[in-house]
Amino acid sequence: MKSSSGSPAPYLRVTAWTVLLYHVAVILWGAFVRATGSGAGCGEHWPLCDGSATLQSPTLSKIIEYTHRMTSGVAVVLLLGLAVLAFWKLPARHFAQTRI
Repeated sequence: MKSSSGSPAPYLRVTAWTVLLYHVAVILWGAFVRATGSGAGCGEHWPLCDGSATLQSPTLSKIIEYTHRMTSGVAVVLLLGLAVLAFWKLPARHFAQTRI
């Protein structure tokens, strides 16, 4: 769907910027995980925390690491949603679709 100016609907641009900013926040949170040494807080049971979907006996390092794991999962879903929205709303042969 295009606006009267011929560009894609403004909500698509806002959605793309929102997804980008969310990803930047996830990356920064990952840097925080690394800086605090919390990366091993949940063990090697990715994406679960110590083999459980919920925090069992939460410690600060587990909370930090688990939060990063969950936000990373949401980031993947947001990115896939943005891709679907772009293919659905942008015209065929649009620049965003020709780069894949």
